[in-house]
Amino acid sequence: MTKSERMEGWFRWIIFVIGLTLWVQANAVVVDVVGAISSAEKYDAHYLRAQSVFEQSSYLDDEARAVLEPQLMLTHYQRVTDQTVVESENAVYQGGESDFVSRTSLLRLEQVVYDRQSWQWYLRAGVEQKVFAQDLRAEYQNLLLRLAEGLLHREMAVADLRLATSDVEALARLALLQSKRFEQGEAARVDYLDAQAGLDNARARKSEAQQKLNETQRRVEMIVGDRVKLELSLTDDWVAFDSLGTSEEWWQQALASSPQLLSAELRREMAKLGHKSARSANKPRLYLGAEYNRDAKDDTLFGGGATIEGSSVYLRAHWDIYSGGASLRRAQRAAGELRTAQLERELAERDVKQLLDLHLDKLSSGADQIRGYQSAVAAGNELAALRKGQLDAGTVDELKYFQALRSSVESQARLVKAVGNYQLTALRLLHVAGVLTAQDLQRLQ
Repeated sequence: MTKSERMEGWFRWIIFVIGLTLWVQANAVVVDVVGAISSAEKYDAHYLRAQSVFEQSSYLDDEARAVLEPQLMLTHYQRVTDQTVVESENAVYQGGESDFVSRTSLLRLEQVVYDRQSWQWYLRAGVEQKVFAQDLRAEYQNLLLRLAEGLLHREMAVADLRLATSDVEALARLALLQSKRFEQGEAARVDYLDAQAGLDNARARKSEAQQKLNETQRRVEMIVGDRVKLELSLTDDWVAFDSLGTSEEWWQQALASSPQLLSAELRREMAKLGHKSARSANKPRLYLGAEYNRDAKDDTLFGGGATIEGSSVYLRAHWDIYSGGASLRRAQRAAGELRTAQLERELAERDVKQLLDLHLDKLSSGADQIRGYQSAVAAGNELAALRKGQLDAGTVDELKYFQALRSSVESQARLVKAVGNYQLTALRLLHVAGVLTAQDLQRLQ
């Protein structure tokens, strides 16, 4: 085998591996909740953006602290001077001219001793960093809730499609039966037309159910990034939510864990510090410094050139007496931001309290609904089996059997929706309290 043939073989092998990898990625299927969560963490744009913002926030503290740290400055001036003596009592210099270069180099080290404005702003930056941490927690819990809503709504859509498909199959058989009975003169034309109209409506409802299922599937894929086809259903097994407590207990938990409340409280604290910083703009500042300077001049008219070196230690006070009203307006704006932050904190409290009460009420009624639909499913299955036996024995017609069969399938669909809504309510309750975790989603499967 020649060298070119070996190279061609390697090239084909690389192309095959790359193609296989791309095919596997394009046809990846998520089969469990753990895989869905893992994929969503790497794909969801909202969560990735929150991660990026949180990583950038680490520079806020460094940026604010830098103003309070020692400042080292190096300055150099190079000046060319052209001067003429216009008038002098010394006859030596009368009418003289001088062109010379002067050079000044200055190295200054300065440390702020007192700067209330910068210090308050530094404290504010530390609080703002905590705000971004809470925002990241909130976005992760939002990601988990969006994923759970998508998966559970998809199963509800599957149940609706199953019911619509059952209707189409039953009504197709009924329409065929009525058509034969009409042809044999055993049924009126209106019975046949009624059965055909029912079949057409059922087909339309099936198309709508399929479209809804496709939409929910796409929403899930937009979060996960891959096709999702769970091996185990999330609504087959139902376990009552075992963490029911009083509204006050959930409120105390929300105060300690809710990113929404914690972030609102931190933003209020941040606004307070910002207001203090703005009000301190006109306060005096104190600096301690040391500098070294070197001056060199090449003046030949007034005594020749000279180079001077020196160093000094100084205490510098700086006080902005008037800045055109900018400091006053900045303080007024900061006061408005503080009032807004206080109102946002109050609104967050009201929203969380209302949502906690709402979800607790829905959980209580949702458990009763599930138990009722479970009984309805059992009764519907028994009735469908009984009607099937009667149909085989010839004691009832197919219409009664189809009605019993549809009632059974409808009860099953309602049970799936009730279980799904109950689980969503439990997850939303945990989300509002700020304690929703990936393990809560995994327990659904």
